[in-house]
Amino acid sequence: MFIKSRILLASAACLLTLSACNDKDSAKSKEPAAAKEAIAAKVNGTAISENRVDLLVKQRSAQGQPDSPEARKAIIDHLALQLVISQEATKKAWTRPLKSSINSN
Repeated sequence: MFIKSRILLASAACLLTLSACNDKDSAKSKEPAAAKEAIAAKVNGTAISENRVDLLVKQRSAQGQPDSPEARKAIIDHLALQLVISQEATKKAWTRPLKSSINSN
């Protein structure tokens, strides 16, 4: 019993220490920063950020592919397709019963 109370006390002390280290201002500032970020496109309510497109353009430029409006559109289309596939897979996995997914393999 004495050991359990010491473990509980140590856990509570760790929890208080960690919560004191949490920067409350950064938790609040994350939401507006995401809202201010430029959006290249939206797919079913999910945003594709301009920063993500820029990163992919830089990667392709490093591989020798030119930066053009057509290339940016192709990148956005590719990201949108990935999002749609991901959303559809998530939706089907949640609506399909576990038993049928096990039997189908």
